[in-house]
Amino acid sequence: VKALARASSSTVLTLAYQHVHESDVPRWDQVVQRGYVRYGFDPQERQLAYVRSQTFLAHPWLRRVEATLSLQRSVEGRYRQRKGESLEVRERDEVETLGVVVEARSEPRAGWRATSGLELYHDRVASSAAAADLATGASVTRRGLYPDGATATSLAAFTLHSLDVGRLGVTLGGRFNSFAVEADDPVVGRIDVRPSALVGSASALYRLTPDQHLAASVNTGFRAPNISDIGSLGPFDFGVEIPSPDLQPERSLTFELGHKARMGRVASTVALFSTRLHDLIERAESTYLGSPTLDGDRVYRKENVGEARLRGVEAEVEVALPL
Repeated sequence: VKALARASSSTVLTLAYQHVHESDVPRWDQVVQRGYVRYGFDPQERQLAYVRSQTFLAHPWLRRVEATLSLQRSVEGRYRQRKGESLEVRERDEVETLGVVVEARSEPRAGWRATSGLELYHDRVASSAAAADLATGASVTRRGLYPDGATATSLAAFTLHSLDVGRLGVTLGGRFNSFAVEADDPVVGRIDVRPSALVGSASALYRLTPDQHLAASVNTGFRAPNISDIGSLGPFDFGVEIPSPDLQPERSLTFELGHKARMGRVASTVALFSTRLHDLIERAESTYLGSPTLDGDRVYRKENVGEARLRGVEAEVEVALPL
């Protein structure tokens, strides 16, 4: 459900609520491939509520000011039982996310447009698990998939500027992002990870003719490890994952060169790109309490062991058919 209201002659309010609920969603691949008689999700639920204010102004540095306050809640329950066993494991994860975003659109002068803002998100995780013997009725509480009570906070400031000078268009942007992941974990103890990074982007568009454009860009990227990367303890598609509290962020560098053209009814785009990834987070074989297996599955933990280079070509042709 969504509603728009005019708060004043220059301000519009948006209120919205979304709700998705699914029950007893099976993971048939786990039943077929990994020896489970039952494996599924119950429930899978997501709720999102937000209020957004948009104010339109005449000042060149503040053409539009937008502020959004959001609250999101997701719940996932999981159950599994191996063939030939009476033990059923049930897990439940609940994540609440509070978000605040403030953004300003500017047009300082003709041909110069800018978007700048601040962004804050805070996650809190509640995670629990229990193993019940269906034959005897006995139940034992276990550590959940994630550290119970774990929090993750993301704070960012960003700005993006576009300039048009004759045939040349230039876009420059920067973003500073700071993260904090905290938890008291019964397996690895206190977790306190605080990575931060400054990333940027630069692109240029040159208009050879009104119908032919050349484009080039360079971008840096950064992904901080999240609660799942750092604190997960439980099964995944082909094994069991244990916590990795010493992970470092992943980083990337991307170059792109392209050409756009339009001739009559035909438009085409060709782009070459190259991306280099550093400190990729990958699962590597490990041990838990000295054993390479846990509950019959191979033990893995995430490590910064990967590097990759992606190179490619993208092409697109569009033809407007005569009517």
